[in-house]
Amino acid sequence: MVELTPSSARAVPEPEHVVSAMAPAFRMLRAGLHIVMLVCAGIAFAAGVGLSKTPGQTHHGWLGMAGVVLFVAGWAGGAIQVERGKVHENTAATVAGLSLMGAAWMLAASQILEASYLVFPFFFALLFLLGMKLGTVAVAAATACAIFFVSLHIGFSFAVVIGPVLGASVSIMIGWALRAVAYQAAMRESLLQRLLDTERELTVSQREAGVQAERARLAGEIHDGVSQSLSSIQMLLHAAERGLPTDDEHRKTKEYIVMARSAAEDAQTETRGMLRRMAPAALSDETLTGALERLADVGAGPAVVVMSDDPPLTMSQQSALLRIAQGAVGNARQHSQAHRVLVSLEHDDATATLTISDDGVGFSPSKAPEGTPGRGHFGLALMRERAQQLGGELVVDARPGQGTRISVRIPLEAGASQGGGQNGAGQASNTGEEEL
Repeated sequence: MVELTPSSARAVPEPEHVVSAMAPAFRMLRAGLHIVMLVCAGIAFAAGVGLSKTPGQTHHGWLGMAGVVLFVAGWAGGAIQVERGKVHENTAATVAGLSLMGAAWMLAASQILEASYLVFPFFFALLFLLGMKLGTVAVAAATACAIFFVSLHIGFSFAVVIGPVLGASVSIMIGWALRAVAYQAAMRESLLQRLLDTERELTVSQREAGVQAERARLAGEIHDGVSQSLSSIQMLLHAAERGLPTDDEHRKTKEYIVMARSAAEDAQTETRGMLRRMAPAALSDETLTGALERLADVGAGPAVVVMSDDPPLTMSQQSALLRIAQGAVGNARQHSQAHRVLVSLEHDDATATLTISDDGVGFSPSKAPEGTPGRGHFGLALMRERAQQLGGELVVDARPGQGTRISVRIPLEAGASQGGGQNGAGQASNTGEEEL
């Protein structure tokens, strides 16, 4: 009849896919309670059988046995519904079911002295199905009824009072203790589920980071190798075309050169498309500034303000800076408790600087070394690694209570295009004189 599981703690729902280590203990407690109820019911029923054979007490015996049978039937029906998850704490149906069981118990206890013992398992049903507050009131009322019925049979005395009162007190203490254990078990399982979810998210994130890093590496190699070679081929062919005389004797050679230039241009166009497809999704169709502004618009938490002068960056630089910004803004939203986050992207003749600052609670870098879990410090190590791969550096300025400022400075590369996205991949001219 009583559902003694961690789900009794309503404030913290039990995770669906995590099996509680406490579940076997609760099942044993529930089984033990059923056994106690059956033993008490058996004693009362046996007493009723004997009473029904006593001259002048027959009707008391039969009425008492009827009450015991109804109580056991109510308990069994409630236990089945609890196992099916159809009984919920302190609902109208639960109160009605307990009221009927209480009436059956009072019928049995008024006729058979031994039926009064059924009040002890009934205490636990009241406590766990009505909630501890209302259940405690119901236990007090049941205790008073038990004292009254026992007094009807053997007369009122101190011993008659102390037995039910002690039983009720012990039941209430056990009930509160089990509630506390159930709550702690549910809390632990909730934290475990969150840990498992975080581990899955970290695995997906690391896989995605690995994919993007490999794409960026391949894009850089293609840009610095194949694309530059194609640009050089177009430039040389264009120079050869201009150096040829315009007479009929060299007309066929000039046509071959034009065909070769066209083939190289087509190959370079395909290469640019490949580089665009290798770029992060946020950079596929927009500049780095646009991707940062879209990052500011997505997600809850502090307001994110973006300031940028669109430095000339290669696609690999844009991809890395976007990942760094995503990580820093994500950390600020999750940990900083800030009201405002500022993302600025600026450049001079030689370098580009990305800065993410917030007005949150800050932290002490010396007390939370990079590479340790929590507060995003493992993410800081990844950001620093990305900056170093670009030949730059990352600086973290953070103090408890004074916010956090992350700055990334990288050198500009010759031939980088202004903006990002499709433009950032570079647009070679038909003559091949502009690099990808």
